[in-house]
Amino acid sequence: MAQNKSNGISLANIIATIGIVILLVFLFLGYFYSGDNLGIAILKASAWTAGFGILLWLLIKAKGADADLMKWRVIEGILLFLYIVIAVLSSNKVARFATIYASSDELKTAATEDIRLIRQGIETFQATENAALTNTITGLELASQGEVSDSLMEFVNANGFELTATSIANFKDKWQDRIENVTDQSQSSFYDAWDEELERCSEQIQGWSVLKIPEAVATMKDLAPQVTAKLEEISAGLPFPVIHKNEADVSDIVKNHEANAYPIAATFANRFIDMSSYSIIGIIICIVIHVMILFNYIVAYRTKRNRIKTNKNIPVNDGGLSI
Repeated sequence: MAQNKSNGISLANIIATIGIVILLVFLFLGYFYSGDNLGIAILKASAWTAGFGILLWLLIKAKGADADLMKWRVIEGILLFLYIVIAVLSSNKVARFATIYASSDELKTAATEDIRLIRQGIETFQATENAALTNTITGLELASQGEVSDSLMEFVNANGFELTATSIANFKDKWQDRIENVTDQSQSSFYDAWDEELERCSEQIQGWSVLKIPEAVATMKDLAPQVTAKLEEISAGLPFPVIHKNEADVSDIVKNHEANAYPIAATFANRFIDMSSYSIIGIIICIVIHVMILFNYIVAYRTKRNRIKTNKNIPVNDGGLSI
């Protein structure tokens, strides 16, 4: 009989240890998926897990106490209540990873759509600004064949070209290249960098790289507004005026280039960040983990003893040995 108890307790120890390890992993991922960096997530998860381990040890000790039985039963009840309270308080982090993982298909779809929208925003910029450039080139080509206004000549001189076919063609090639590469006035190209970030995020999210997902979320959260801001900034500085001949048959600038808006309605990062930590599967996993941890306490030996009746000469129960 003693052998069976020993084996049962050993199995309980294994189950509880597995439960504590799983709890540590889920707490770490829960904090990591809530915005904490790797180091902070590990520290927080370790602190919570250590607390649960200490409470489990104290619960087993209280349950197996062989003296002052009533006092230890009260302590045991307080410890169990404290364990449950702490388990509830930490459940949102334990459940968060499970909830997000269970919603991975939905999040992958949202990320794919965001990547498509960002690429579409860049393509819209390229198409729109190339069209504006084409209109400007058409006006310049007509202007090169006749008289031009002073304001148009100021524009030509300021941009370093001449009203000749070759010079206008060079102007066109220069700005087409900069539009295709999304290059700003300082000639810093953004297209390749954005494309690389989008490819990396796509691989991380579609492959659901557990430790890379928060990095992909952070990148996607910042990328859409960065792309929008940069496209609109570049658009505002493009030298693509509308040029027409006036009534006197003189080519003149009718209207300067107007900055275009390129809003990108990205949702993936916010959906990830704002997603509720709780789901049916998340709650079930929380319960299973804590039952595994408490299994060691549940099967632990409880001291059984008969209360010794108070002797008239001994006014206080001395908590003596069981008879």
